[in-house]
Amino acid sequence: ADMLAAQVPELRGSGQRAALALLTAEMPQLRAAWQTACAAADASTIGRAADGLFHCYDMLSWFQEGATAFAAAADALAPQQGDPAAGPVWAHALARQGWFTFHIGQQREAQAVMQRALNALRALGARAEMLFPLSYGGAVSAYLGEYATTEALCHEALALGQELGDRYNQAIACNILGQAAYDQGQYATAQGWSQQSLALEQQLGNRWSMAYSLTNLGKVAYITGEY
Repeated sequence: ADMLAAQVPELRGSGQRAALALLTAEMPQLRAAWQTACAAADASTIGRAADGLFHCYDMLSWFQEGATAFAAAADALAPQQGDPAAGPVWAHALARQGWFTFHIGQQREAQAVMQRALNALRALGARAEMLFPLSYGGAVSAYLGEYATTEALCHEALALGQELGDRYNQAIACNILGQAAYDQGQYATAQGWSQQSLALEQQLGNRWSMAYSLTNLGKVAYITGEY
């Protein structure tokens, strides 16, 4: 758990390749540790390990395993969801289960799971934890064509990220807003959001996330004839 926690800044910044190589090499041990923590409903260990494991599964596109792993954690911690310490960890796991559920083709179920996690985090006052279901819930809504919901969720995420000084999550919100604007034919708006996300990602050295911004900027340039 401590190894995973220590690699989160690297996975979100310039050390992504080295961090992924390290964690992939240790994956059998990480899986065993996660399963042990879930079996014990150990909220503290799951909380320390969750972000690092999430980034591994997400960046490597191991979506089915991610959905299974985070469902196990959410199920294990569900009896503790009202606890002030364990409750945010449960909702944290639930939100990430929702994201992987989306990627394996269960979009409506994913949307419902992420909304449940967001509602719980609001009730618990876990504001930093709200950033994930806000932005990623916005991405799911955009896929479903519910752009007004996307914009409401991602604008809230952006404002909260700015208030908390969280550039990583600000970039995610901007990226999703840019992709949603492009899908609606709002090309100048899409370009603006994608440029904003790219600038934040460059500050962080987050090359993996830069790919999303650059792709969207390339799509805007193509459709507007800026070859």
